Amino acid sequence: MTALNEIQKAGLVISLADGFIKVSNPSKLTNELKTIIQDNKAEIIAQLLRQNITRQIEDSVSTTAIRVYCYRTTEKPSAELVAIMPGTELVEAREKLKNKYGDRLLDVYHSPYCFTGIPANTTKH
Repeated sequence: MTALNEIQKAGLVISLADGFIKVSNPSKLTNELKTIIQDNKAEIIAQLLRQNITRQIEDSVSTTAIRVYCYRTTEKPSAELVAIMPGTELVEAREKLKNKYGDRLLDVYHSPYCFTGIPANTTKH
């Protein structure tokens, strides 16, 4: 078990603030836990930095991921039209297209031609 895991298992919530370890609930900080933090400071900071970087990358990917949706309208009911909407989930894409086409919008679904994280054969509504 890493020092960070041991500290978190004890109920401490720690983070980095300007390069320093910050304890959010110091009432749970025992002398033993203080010693663990002091003895493993570099390791704990490195782990917290990795967690922060990973979280930032995940947040960035989820908000900028290219999403491709297909939709049909009453003007061309058999044509599969395509909308590219970065960082937009299906519900929001449907709402945006509904605002644009109103009652002329027939259907909106994930495109089977791109990776959206959801199998194409299960997303058509």
